[in-house]
Amino acid sequence: MTPAEKKLARKRKGIAKERRIGKRYSKAEKEAACLEYQVLGNFQLVSRNLNIPAPTLRDWSKTEWWADCKMQQRTEAEDLIEAQLLRNLSLAHERINEGLTEGDERVHVNSKGEITRYRVKPTAKDAATIAGIAYDKRRLSLNLPTSIKGDNQGLNDLAEQFRQLTETFNEKKINSIEGESEVISGG
Repeated sequence: MTPAEKKLARKRKGIAKERRIGKRYSKAEKEAACLEYQVLGNFQLVSRNLNIPAPTLRDWSKTEWWADCKMQQRTEAEDLIEAQLLRNLSLAHERINEGLTEGDERVHVNSKGEITRYRVKPTAKDAATIAGIAYDKRRLSLNLPTSIKGDNQGLNDLAEQFRQLTETFNEKKINSIEGESEVISGG
C-alpha cells in the first residue's frame, strides 16, 4: 500500500469512527434493534445486520425504554398469534360443521379413468369423537373438569395412609434429639 493509500485508509477509518461516536439513532432504528435482538438473541448478529455497534446495543438493553419496547413488541406478537389462532379455529370449526352436515368429499376414478365425486357423512363413532373432543376442550377452556367424578375410595384410603405416615414422622422428629438415633427393639 502506498503512503497516499494508507493516508486515505486512515481518513476513512476516522470518518467511520466519527459517524459511530456521534451518531444518533432514530426511534425506528432502536425499535428494529430491539426486535432483531429478540429474534436472534445475540448482540453481534444484530450489530452485523443493522450496522449498529454491539456495545451500543448492550447499553440500550440496560435502559428502561428497551424493556418497554420489548414488552410492547411481545404483546403485539402475542396479539397477532392470538388473532391467527382464532382465525384458524374458526376455519376448523367451519370445516367440521361442513363435514358433519354435508360429509367429506371423496373422489373415485374407475378403470376407464372417469372421475366420480361424492360425499360421505361421518360415522356415528367419528361424530362422537368430534363431539367428545369439542366438549372436553370447551370444559378445559372454562376451567371445569372433563370427567365425571367417580368413587375415589382407593385414593381416599391412600391419602389417609400418607396422613398417618406424616404424623408418625413428625412425632418421631419432635421426640428425637438432633444427632440421636432412635433404637427400636424387637419385642
